[in-house]
Amino acid sequence: MNKTNEELKDLLIDYTKGDERAGHEPCDSNHWIRRFYRCYIDGSYKGSRHYESNCENVREALKLTAGRKKVRLTMLARTNFREFLQVEFPDSKNIGKLIAETLTERQNELLTKELVDDLVDLVRE
Repeated sequence: MNKTNEELKDLLIDYTKGDERAGHEPCDSNHWIRRFYRCYIDGSYKGSRHYESNCENVREALKLTAGRKKVRLTMLARTNFREFLQVEFPDSKNIGKLIAETLTERQNELLTKELVDDLVDLVRE
């Protein structure tokens, strides 16, 4: 594992466990990774077309039945998160696999829920 993968692994562990001593909950919405992810999905990294595409994809997903909606939003959130991490950690390889190997099932569920919420926030009125 190269240094970047090790740094990313440590970041994911710290982020999903939180820091109780500092009063931070797991997947704290004020952690830099969440703030920058929100910037990524709102077009701050890749421009307004990326933002518009994300909004369109979320709106389409929200029209689906409950089960299909959850699957589609989960896929969108995880895809955007992997793309975001690839921008922030360009030397990392196999980011999806790294996430799967690093996080417990519960941590992955919690993280995904928060990432989906951030995506849905794009279209909330």
